[in-house]
Amino acid sequence: GAGQMVDGTTGALLADQPRPDGRVISVAPDGNGGLFIAGDFTRVGGLFRAGVAHLLPDMGVDPGFDAKLGSASRVDVYAVTVAAGAVYIVGNITSAGGQPRSYAAAVDAVTGAPKAWSPAFTITPESCSDVADVLVDGVSVGAVTSYTFTGVAADHTIAASFVQKTYT
Repeated sequence: GAGQMVDGTTGALLADQPRPDGRVISVAPDGNGGLFIAGDFTRVGGLFRAGVAHLLPDMGVDPGFDAKLGSASRVDVYAVTVAAGAVYIVGNITSAGGQPRSYAAAVDAVTGAPKAWSPAFTITPESCSDVADVLVDGVSVGAVTSYTFTGVAADHTIAASFVQKTYT
């Protein structure tokens, strides 16, 4: 069931809690005394917030933050983290703010509006090897040591192959 919030100093139950209608699976501090919560809930504190919600420092639900995840009423979110003004969300996500997303989304930490997400990968071979080739979605991009996906809105794959250095 839903969790209970306690005072960090006394351990006493907080009387005025946001009460999600499902489980909270992941929590991330917002850096300003509040929390982002994620889980398998649809409502928090009486507001519709499928899968993710922002709790203010007083533990009230932030009415300005709504990621609008998925098209169904229930979206299971397994992890949430915050960095550089973005909230990164992982779960059974098909969309955020009406934009297609596949299992992960980045949204604005203030409004919940979807953000372009451009994950970068660094390919580092062992000291006795070099990068032979990197395949992105099955297509060679050459022997690169980094690759950045831009505007991720669908599943992608990345794979690297290596070749042992020869010394003469």
